[in-house]
Formats: sequence, C-alpha cells, structure tokens
Amino acid sequence: MAKGQKIQQVIKKYDLESLGDELVEQWTDPESSESLHDLEKYVNQRIVTSVINEQLKGLVPQAHPPDRIAHLLRADGSNAERFEDISRVEITEVKNWIEKNDIDADALADDLVSYNTVYKYLTNIRNVSASDGQKQARTPKERQEKVHTRLSNLQQRVEAVTKQGLESLVNADVIPDSYDIRLQFRIECTECDRRQDLLKYIGNRGCTACRANKRQD
Repeated sequence: MAKGQKIQQVIKKYDLESLGDELVEQWTDPESSESLHDLEKYVNQRIVTSVINEQLKGLVPQAHPPDRIAHLLRADGSNAERFEDISRVEITEVKNWIEKNDIDADALADDLVSYNTVYKYLTNIRNVSASDGQKQARTPKERQEKVHTRLSNLQQRVEAVTKQGLESLVNADVIPDSYDIRLQFRIECTECDRRQDLLKYIGNRGCTACRANKRQD
C-alpha cells in the first residue's frame, strides 16, 4: 500500500466524501491551529461516528463518545507516551461494549489512522504542505469569505448530526417524531446588546443595528 492510501480507503469505506478536502483545508489554512495530531483525532472520530450511526443509530454510552472510543482503541497495544493515562480496564470495557453490539472491535481499530498516516496522505496523495496556505496573504474580503464558508459548513454538519441523533431516538421510541430542526449560530453585539445570526453578522461585517460597530470598506 502506497503511503497515505489508507486515508483514501477509509474515506471510501465509511462514505466520508468531504473528509479529504477538509484535511487539506485545515492543514494549509494559515489561520488554523490544527496539528497533525488534531487531524488524526478528527479522522478517527469521523470513522467511529460513521460506524455508530450505521450500526447503532447513533446511540453511544455517555462516558464513551466517538472521540473517546477512537482514543481507547488507538491506545490498545500502544506504548506511546500520550496513551499512558489510559487504563487496561477502560480499554477492555469499551471493546466489550463494541463487541456486544456486533461490531468487530479489532477491525475497527485497524481502520483507525496515525498522525503519520495523515501526514503521508496530505503530502504524498494530495501534494500539499502546511506552508502552502502561507504563500498568499489573504485580503480582508477573502478572510471574511473563508470564515463565513467554514462556519456555514460547520452549521450544516451540526444540523446533519443533530438530525441523525434525533432520528435514532425516534427509532428507539425515546422521543416522538413531531419536531422541526432549526439550528442557528447567534452572536451578541456588546455595543447594543442585540443578538443576531452569526453568518449575517459576518456577511454584514458587523452589527447592522449598531452602525458604529460595523466595519466600512
């Protein structure tokens, strides 16, 4: 297997179509603070979340959200210093829970990636480096559009995850199916105390009710 191809395989296997572009964006964006370890955790969380949504309709134990499950599976059999705080008992507990729900814990663990795998994918497959995003200084307008797009995509992902979670509760007869999902990020202007839609605030370059707080072109 060529270096970095594992990411391509898990993207296809777990239907994570947008993941590759997200990794490139987060790693090359000069305004992003995401490290390779952060991206590793993000990929593994997405993998575990996909399995849970597919097999268990999104239901997970409160003590073990997807990112924690991924961390425990990565810790199993590893001597890495960052896993020193993980107890064998907790690993066994989460693996037993996984197996109890007809998920192959070892196969899932094998699909999880290391930060080096993420690095090889970005450099060998996508041909990008962390410095690529620093080669061009963004104009204020470009920064505005970049942040607006990122937050818009985040809101869409939150809506999708919320929908999946609620549907799993409906299927489990925990809640009724009579609801509408309306998510909105809001921001409060400290000058006039008015709350407004975050994306509109960014699009308008500030508070529309408080003109003194609005940046002019």
